[in-house]
Amino acid sequence: SESDSSATAEITTTTVTSDLSTAILGNADKNAMTVYPFTEDDQGHSVVGMTETAMEELGVFDGDTVKIKGKRGKSTVATVAAVPESSATTLSSASLSIGMSIDAMKNSGVRAGDNVKVRPAPD
Repeated sequence: SESDSSATAEITTTTVTSDLSTAILGNADKNAMTVYPFTEDDQGHSVVGMTETAMEELGVFDGDTVKIKGKRGKSTVATVAAVPESSATTLSSASLSIGMSIDAMKNSGVRAGDNVKVRPAPD
């Protein structure tokens, strides 16, 4: 006869070291960008300028659509245009920055130097 036919399960507990009250805020700054003034050639359309680094960080390409959330819950949708790293760094010292036209800034309720949340918008 077999002496041990029943299997015993061992339960292990893990201790969560992070505070659960702020767990959802962990990657809140992932899509945060600093606004700088950007002049666009195509009047009537909201076009924002982003560097290759910023576009890679967000996972968007030149011509894609992004949703920009500014202050007081205001948001706008714009098309991404690639800008050279050199022109963006002369206009903004922030590591991730977004060039916005005057109209796009008004639509999202921000000014140059403010921070916005940017995420890809499905077409």
